Amino acid sequence: QEELSRARGVRDNDRDQFVRLNRTSYPGNGYFYILSPAGLILRHPEKALEGVDYSSYDFVMRIIREKNGCISLDAGGRQINIFYAELKNGDILCFTFESSAAGKTYKECTRGSRNN
Repeated sequence: QEELSRARGVRDNDRDQFVRLNRTSYPGNGYFYILSPAGLILRHPEKALEGVDYSSYDFVMRIIREKNGCISLDAGGRQINIFYAELKNGDILCFTFESSAAGKTYKECTRGSRNN
C-alpha cells in the first residue's frame, strides 16, 4: 500500500516520470503498470505490452470495476498479488508482485482472493 501510494503521487504529478518507478528493484519481482478504464495497458515495464487490451481477463475486469483494492491470484503455483488505485484522470495504477518471492516484505492481499 505504501509503494502504491508513493507511486500514485509520482504518476499524478508527472506522467513522464512514471518510468522512474520501475527503475527500483522491488522484492518479489514487483513492478508498476497503468491500465486505462477500458482495460488497455498504457504503461508497463515491458514496452511490448503497452497498448495491449487485457479487458477480457476476469482479474482486469474486476480491477476496472472496483478501481481501488487488491486481488490475489494463483498463477501456476505462484501467488501473485495486485494492489490497484484509481488515478485522478481515471486510469488505474497497479502494483504486482509474487508474494512467495517477496519474503513477507509486503502486506498480503487479504480480501477477494481468487484463483485464476
